[in-house]
Amino acid sequence: MSRGPGSLQREVLAYLRGQSSPTTLEQLRWALRERSYSDDLPKSWAFAIDRAVKSLASSAQGHRLIVEKRKLGTLREWVAHYPSKTYSRAVREVRLELLPILADWVVGNDGPGPRFDAEENEQFALHGERTGYQRHVEAKSRRDKFGVEWSMLESELWPHLTGKEAEDVLSLLVRGRQLFTTSKLSAKVSFRQLIESCDRRKLLPRPTLLKLTSLADRFLPPEKGGFLALKSYIYQCIMPVQIRQPDLKPDALKELLRAKPTYMKTIPGFTPPLPRSRGFTFPERDRWRNAVAKSSPLAHLIDHSSFQKFSFLRVTS
Repeated sequence: MSRGPGSLQREVLAYLRGQSSPTTLEQLRWALRERSYSDDLPKSWAFAIDRAVKSLASSAQGHRLIVEKRKLGTLREWVAHYPSKTYSRAVREVRLELLPILADWVVGNDGPGPRFDAEENEQFALHGERTGYQRHVEAKSRRDKFGVEWSMLESELWPHLTGKEAEDVLSLLVRGRQLFTTSKLSAKVSFRQLIESCDRRKLLPRPTLLKLTSLADRFLPPEKGGFLALKSYIYQCIMPVQIRQPDLKPDALKELLRAKPTYMKTIPGFTPPLPRSRGFTFPERDRWRNAVAKSSPLAHLIDHSSFQKFSFLRVTS
């Protein structure tokens, strides 16, 4: 018989019960550590918290915790949870200070917006990450999987092509054929956005809309769609690379310097280039190439752990 939770497990449960917003394992490690210490996060401490959470989520403890492992899906989640996905206090502190600036910038009027829009993310979901022939095979497999269902739905859309407000229905037909058949037609609006527009404008019967939404949810689940949208924003802040630590883009560094000039000057290893002068100047990417030293916490403001799964925790009793 279980003797009940130990002291660390009780501390974990007490902390989580006191939170009014979603909490991750990564945040929990730091929150409990900071009650007594102000140094980096020792791996031994992180592993101890991990074991306590795993035990609380086990049947022996009556599943006192639910652990949901998933990727982040919004900029708000990125700002809230990503800073704690590190063992370095200095890295966590610059993330807490600077990520809100970047999140506001990428979606603002003066920001770059997403690197890929919703329509492009759907195309990515269709073809997958492979290249060459394998990419073609994956796209065919997805078309075969959803094509029959789409052909049946088409027959429900045709009767609703009349009237002045039927453009979205027509675009939905074109977009569906683009995604789920070999048709050469194309529509530069996402499948889900067209469904939502038809729903909002009451252009289709409710049963048809439910079938379309179900198809969209299975073709590109909302959690995956949210992650792809977030990834598109993050890639406006970093130089995409496959292996090494990505560098911050010059525009992102300039925005951080504009928004937090005093704070940026206090970060070790950050040396912005001199202002542009008349005459020949290097391209922006070259001018900012050595602005952030590899040893600087700013060099780890954003890394590939942004795209990893996070452990969201929920108390059940």
